[in-house]
Amino acid sequence: MKIKKITTIFLAEIIMLVFAGCFNSTLTVLPSNPIVFTQYSVSNPKDVNDGYMAIDYNGRTYIPFGTLSGRITKTEINNCLGYIDDGTDNVHVCTLTADPNEDFLVIICENTVMDQPTFWRATDTAGQQISIPGYIDDLGYDYWK
Repeated sequence: MKIKKITTIFLAEIIMLVFAGCFNSTLTVLPSNPIVFTQYSVSNPKDVNDGYMAIDYNGRTYIPFGTLSGRITKTEINNCLGYIDDGTDNVHVCTLTADPNEDFLVIICENTVMDQPTFWRATDTAGQQISIPGYIDDLGYDYWK
């Protein structure tokens, strides 16, 4: 009986450590002078009823493209640029190490448990063959078809 109790306590402590690690881990840190991104709506040029949220960076417009397939690590995130102004500074916008042309930005919700990163693609790449990092899962939005 004593061994069972010790095993139960040990397993409970392991589970608590795992959850504590999940809640406290961050992929990104805001720079000292972050860009504050403002979202706005854009329409698909092929269908005005097909709308998307957008942000601008370096003269390019980015809209949602895909989600994470598998895992992404800190080494795959190049630079944290700033955050999307949603009333907090938790929604970070970053560039990717595997994307030197900055055709994609990754949107990471820090300090949350369930949100996974999303990837936004520059609209000027529509219809072009570009390199898509393997951890990006295309969600098939009509804009990109």
